[in-house]
Amino acid sequence: MSRKSTFILGMLVLGIVHQGVSQNKVSGRITDVSNSQPVSNALIKVLDSDTGTASDSLGFFSLVVMELPVTLHISHVGYDPVYWPLAGVPKNPLEVRLQKRTHTLNEVVISTGYQQIPRERMTGSFSQVNHELFNRRVSPDLLARLEDVVPGLVFNRRHGANNISIRGRNTINGDGQPLIVVDNFPFEGDLSSLNPNDIENVTVLRDAAASSIWGARAGNGVIVITTRKGSYQQAPVITFNANVTVSEKPDFYYQPQMSSSDYIDWEQYMFQRGYYNSFLNNANKVAFTPVVELLFQQKSGQISDDAAMRQIEAMKNYDVRRDMEKYLYQNGLNSQYSLALSGGSAHQKYALSVGYDRILAAAVGDERERLTLNANHTYGLFNNRLELTTGVYYASQTQDRNSPGQLTYTSIRGVQPLYPYGRLADDQGKALITAKNHRLPYAKQALENGLLDWTYKPLEEMEKSDKTTQGQEIRLRAAVTYKVFPFLKTEVSYLYQSSSASLRDYYGLDTYYTRDLINTYTQKGADNGLTFPIPKGGILDRGQSTVAGHSLRGQLNFSKKVGIGELDAISGAELRDHHTERMNSRWYGYDDEYATAVQVDYTRYFPSYVNPGTSLLIPSNASQAYLIDRYLSYYANAGYSIKKKYVLSASARLDQSNLFGVKTNQKGVPLWSGGLAWVVSSEEFMKDAPFSYLRLRATYGSSGNVNKSLSAKTTAAFSPTDFFSLLPYATIQNPPNPTLRWEKVKMLNFGLDFESRNGRFGGSLEYYRKRGLDLFGQVPYPPSTGISTFSGNVAETGGHGMDLSVNIKAARGSVQWDVFTLFSYVSDKVTDFKVEYPARNFAQSNETGGYALVGKPQYALYSYDFAGLDPENGDPLGYLDGEVSNQWGKIMQTTAVEQLRYHGPARPVVYGAIRNNLSWKGITLSANLSYRLGYYFRRSSVSYTSLWQGLPVHGDYEKRWRQPGDEQFTSVPSDPGGPNSNRTTFYLFSSALIDRADHFRLQDVQLSYTVNKLGTGTLKLQNTQVYVYANNLGILWKATKAHLDPDYPVSNFPPQRSLALGIRFNF
Repeated sequence: MSRKSTFILGMLVLGIVHQGVSQNKVSGRITDVSNSQPVSNALIKVLDSDTGTASDSLGFFSLVVMELPVTLHISHVGYDPVYWPLAGVPKNPLEVRLQKRTHTLNEVVISTGYQQIPRERMTGSFSQVNHELFNRRVSPDLLARLEDVVPGLVFNRRHGANNISIRGRNTINGDGQPLIVVDNFPFEGDLSSLNPNDIENVTVLRDAAASSIWGARAGNGVIVITTRKGSYQQAPVITFNANVTVSEKPDFYYQPQMSSSDYIDWEQYMFQRGYYNSFLNNANKVAFTPVVELLFQQKSGQISDDAAMRQIEAMKNYDVRRDMEKYLYQNGLNSQYSLALSGGSAHQKYALSVGYDRILAAAVGDERERLTLNANHTYGLFNNRLELTTGVYYASQTQDRNSPGQLTYTSIRGVQPLYPYGRLADDQGKALITAKNHRLPYAKQALENGLLDWTYKPLEEMEKSDKTTQGQEIRLRAAVTYKVFPFLKTEVSYLYQSSSASLRDYYGLDTYYTRDLINTYTQKGADNGLTFPIPKGGILDRGQSTVAGHSLRGQLNFSKKVGIGELDAISGAELRDHHTERMNSRWYGYDDEYATAVQVDYTRYFPSYVNPGTSLLIPSNASQAYLIDRYLSYYANAGYSIKKKYVLSASARLDQSNLFGVKTNQKGVPLWSGGLAWVVSSEEFMKDAPFSYLRLRATYGSSGNVNKSLSAKTTAAFSPTDFFSLLPYATIQNPPNPTLRWEKVKMLNFGLDFESRNGRFGGSLEYYRKRGLDLFGQVPYPPSTGISTFSGNVAETGGHGMDLSVNIKAARGSVQWDVFTLFSYVSDKVTDFKVEYPARNFAQSNETGGYALVGKPQYALYSYDFAGLDPENGDPLGYLDGEVSNQWGKIMQTTAVEQLRYHGPARPVVYGAIRNNLSWKGITLSANLSYRLGYYFRRSSVSYTSLWQGLPVHGDYEKRWRQPGDEQFTSVPSDPGGPNSNRTTFYLFSSALIDRADHFRLQDVQLSYTVNKLGTGTLKLQNTQVYVYANNLGILWKATKAHLDPDYPVSNFPPQRSLALGIRFNF
C-alpha cells in the first residue's frame, strides 16, 4: 500500500475511535409481543433529531441523549412503530414490546446507487437480498451467493464460463454481464477481491425504470452492493465469523473415456497397417506413445516379442486418471475469517472490518490468499446537517498457479492429451518420464549430444513450478452532504479506485520449459560445436496490469410535500475517467538470486536444432496496451406520491463517452423511463378483500449497453517483425465508425405486489416485454479494403417473460416453517440481423450464441436430422432431398437453415428455486431446491476423425455398432476403418446427441443452532450461531438418461460437493 493510502487509512481509524460521551444514557430491550423473542436491528431514534441506534441480535440497545425530555421512535420492518416519551433518564432498562404489522412488503428501503427509496415509492422492478440471506451460503465468491435467491437472475456455466444473466441476454456480441455497483459507484476491479462478509445488502435492478438511471451501462441489469456502515448512537458491536469448507476431489470419470485396452488395441491395429511408418523419420522428431515405441523396437529386433507383449499387456491395466487423481488433485480446503467493529456516537458513525481467506484448490499447487480491510466513517456537524464521509477499502491477493493443468504431448498430429495408459509414478511413487515434444529415444540422447536433459517428468515439473500472481485493490471514497433546507440536500462524492495485478512466472534452468527452449534454439557449427542463442539460465515472464479510475458526482436531493402529494427528486452530473494499462515482458538467462538477465537477439531467425529447415524467432512475450474510457453523464429522477396510494415516477440520463462516435455524442439522445404505481388495498372497496396489501405497478423505459472492445476510431494491432521484410507492421482490427452508439434495451414491465390479510403469504408477480436495438454484431466488409469483418450496430432482439416470488409462513408456534418460492420464465428471439449465415454455422455452433437467426433465440440448438444407423455397416444416416442417405458431405452442403432441426433454447426458459426453513428452539434447518426447464444440450461422443489422428476419444467407443442388429440398441456409429471428417462431423452435430436439459437439483442444505446469550462477566457472546452447510448435493431428477449434469455436459468435471462448518457471534 502506498504511503498516501496508509496515511489516509490511519487518519480514518484514529477518527472513528474518538467518540463523544454523555451522561444521559438510555438502554433497554426490544422483544416481540407475541412470543417474547428479541427483535434485532430495530431502529431507535430520538424524535425530531438525527440521534439514533439499532438493537443488537438479542434486542438490546443503548444510546446517549443530549437533552431531556425527548420522545423515542422505535420501528422495525414488519412491526408497528412505538413512540416512547422520556421525561428523564429511566432507572431501569426499558422493556419495549413490538406488535407485528398485518403487511410488510412496502417497508423495505431500496438502494439504487444514487438514492435510498422506500419500496412503496418505487415503481420499477427490483429484488433485495438482506445480510442474513446473503450470508446463508458459504462461499468466497460474492456473486455466487445470489444464485437461487433472486427472481430473473440465472447463472450460465455450460461452457466453463460463470456468466450471469438477468431476464435473459440483451446483447449479441456486447458484454452481457450486469453492471456491478459497490457503494454507489460502478466497480471496475476484480470481484474476487471483495469480502462477502462486508456486504450489508444487495439490490438487483431488473427493468428499465429501476436501472435506467445508470444509462448506457445498464442494459443487462444492475447489481447494487452496499457494504456495512455504522449508525449514530450505536454502542460498539464486534462481529466475528469463521468457517472452513472441504470439497471433494474432481470426478475424473465423469466424462467417459476410451479405455487403455481399446486404445492400445487401436494403436496395434494402426501399426500393423503401417500408419506410423511415414512418421518414423519425421523432421521434428515428434513424440510417439510408449506402445508405438515398443512396437518399433520389437520390429527392429531391439526387444523380443514376448517382452514387448508383456509390457503392452501391463500397460492395458494402467489408467492415467488414477495417477492424476492420486498425485495432481486433492480435496479442496477453504478457510474464511472475518472480524468487524461498528458503532457510533451522537455525531459520528463508523464501521471497520478485516477479513482473511485461504483457498487451497483441488488442483495441487494452486492456492489463493486474500486479505481485506474495509473502513467507513461519517462525521456530522451542525446537528448532523453537514456530514463528512470517508471510506477506504483495501484488498491484497496472492495466487500460486503451480498445478500442471492438462497433461499433453506433441504427437504426429499436434498437441493432444496424454495417452490413456500414461503413468506419472512407479509403484514406489517415483516420478516417471512421459512423452512430451519429441520421441523418447531422441530426448534421452540429449545429454550425450551436449544439450540439456530433454526428458519430461510431470510430477517433478509440478515441484519446480514457480508461478504467482499478486493483486491489490484500493478504493478511496469521500463525500460531503449538506442539508441546505429540510427538503433540500446537496451531495458531492468522489471515488478513486485502483486495481493492479502482477504476474511472475519463473522457469528455472531445471524446468522442462526452459530446457526445451534452450535446446530447440541451440546452433550446431561446422565443427559440431554448440552455441546457445538462448543463454543457459532461468526464464522470467513478468506481467503488469493496472486499472485506475476517478469518479466525481454532484447531486441535489429534493424531498417535500408539493400540492396534494410528496415529491422526491434527484438531479446531478458525474464524470468518470478510467485508465487501463497492461505490459508483459520476458528475461532470458535470469538469475533469481541476483536478479540479472542476458540480452538476446529477438530480430534474427535461428534454424531449429531439431529441424534445421525450420527458422524461428526467439519469443519475446513483450506486449503493451493502454486504454482510456471517459464518461460524462447528466441524470435526473423523480417520484411523486399522492396519499401514499398513487405514485408517478420518471427518470432521464444523457451519456457521452469517448467510446461512442462523434455523431452519437452530438445527438445526445437520453435514456429515460416512466412509471405508475397504485396501492389498491388502500381504497375503500378493498376493506373486506383477502389481501391487506395489494399494489399494481407499470413502467416503461430504455437503458443501454456498451462494448468496451469497440471504438469509433480506427483500431489496429501492431506486431514487431514481418517474416519477409523483418520490419514492424500493423493490422487493422476495425475501421472508423463515427455513428457507433450504445446498444439500447427498451422494456415494458407490469408488477403486482401482494400480501394476505393474515400475513401468512405474500410476494410479487411481474410480466415484462423487452426489445434490444442497435445491438453489436459482425458483418462482412468489402474485401478490397483488406478487412474481412466490421463490428457495428447491426441487430435487434425481442422477448418477454415473467418473475414470481412467493413467501409462505406455513407454520407458526414452537415450530416455524417458512417457504420461499421463486419462478421465472423468459423467452427471447432475434428479430433482425443484417447477416445471413450458412446452415452449418448454426448446426455446429456449440450453443455459444455467436450466430443469430431471425425468429429464434440467440442461444439455440440446431442439428442435422439423424435417421439411425445403417444395419449393414453401422454408418450414420441422414436425409438428402427427403430421402435417407449416407452422403454426409452433400447433406451438410445442401441443407438449408430452415431444413435444420430446431430443438429449442440452449438456456433455460423456466427456472427458479424452492427454499424451506424449519426452526425450533434455536435450531434451524434450511434446504434449497432449484430447477431449470425448457432447454436442451448436446452430448459429446466418439470422434473417429480424432481417433485416426491418434487422440484418445470419448467412452462411447465401447458402445459403437459392431455387427448387424446393434443398431437396435445403439446410435454410436461403427469404426469407419479410416478417417472420414464428413462422417464424423455429421454424427457429432446430428440430432442423435441432443437431449433435454430439464432437471431438479438439491442445491444446498444448512443446519444451524443459535444461542442468544453465552458467557459471563466481561466477555458475553450474543447471538452465537454454529452452522453446517452442504453445497452441490446433486440432481434429484433429470429428463435425460445420460449420466451427465445437464448444466455441465461438456465439462471435464461437474461441480464438487462441499461441506462447511462455521461459527459466528457478536459481543
